[in-house]
Amino acid sequence: AVLGMRQAFIRTRALKDSTEAALAARNLAIRDEDAIKAAQSRAQNLMNKAVEVAFDSAPHFADANPSSSVGLQGEFLQRWDDLPEDDDALADELEEVKKKIGTSSADMGSITVFNENATKISALEKSVSEFENNAQNQADDLASRRAAWEPKVNEMAIHVSKKFGEYFTAFNCSGEVGLKTCSNIKDYALEIRVKWRSSEELHVLAVGGRDSGGERSVATMVYLIALQDINPCPFRVVDEINQAMDPTNEKRIFECITRAVASQASKTQYFLITPKLLPDLHYSTQTSMHFIYNGPYMQPAGMFALDVSAKSGGDRSHAISPDESDEA
Repeated sequence: AVLGMRQAFIRTRALKDSTEAALAARNLAIRDEDAIKAAQSRAQNLMNKAVEVAFDSAPHFADANPSSSVGLQGEFLQRWDDLPEDDDALADELEEVKKKIGTSSADMGSITVFNENATKISALEKSVSEFENNAQNQADDLASRRAAWEPKVNEMAIHVSKKFGEYFTAFNCSGEVGLKTCSNIKDYALEIRVKWRSSEELHVLAVGGRDSGGERSVATMVYLIALQDINPCPFRVVDEINQAMDPTNEKRIFECITRAVASQASKTQYFLITPKLLPDLHYSTQTSMHFIYNGPYMQPAGMFALDVSAKSGGDRSHAISPDESDEA
């Protein structure tokens, strides 16, 4: 809508510029026309003066020409007084008026162009007004939608911030989540603010290079855990989130996940994939461990059957796999 308004404004400006010359020509034609009328008026006044002189010199003239008795009044009388007394001067003035008329570039075509441009300007001004009204209507609609949407998002941010702060206290740190509002909706954002040490102030995570890789991992994981209550789903997969963490923070993150799973009514499943697992972790009854083995010394799957194990006397190191027996 704004682009359309700008284009309409440019076209309007161009038309106005192009019509200024036509308007000036029209004004010149009007002035020339006024000059002609003035000259005609002066000529008429001279005739009227001659009639008056005739009345004075010949009393019977009025009786012979009763319809020729015309008096001078108002504007005509003023124009008569402005005329030069000398006939030659009057003739020169009349000739000057004729020259102006002859050199004037104004014609009916200029007036036609002026009228056409005036019509186009009026139409463009109407279009601009419609664009402005449309833009205002859209702005009002956006404001109405934002008034209904923003409080709900802010309420969710407050809930996430509360959970984030609770989990963050396990790390002896402070943290919060806040909604960043801007005039443009696309610039809205949830800001994670953390304080790792008592001597620091809360700051936005990962801004200015103040946070280490391990600190960013801890804050990110705690934030994801805090989001779980407002974004339920059947299961979640977390891959190697403990990378770059020290053992203390890794243990605390695991405890946060355990607390989050235990507190959820939806019983969301978590799959935590990691190449290493710390000893002495607290596992709830809802926790299951799956160890994935792989390597050149792995026994085939068939060797884990109970009957094969019994035949080999429990010693699987010398067992022959079904594949090897087939090859033999």
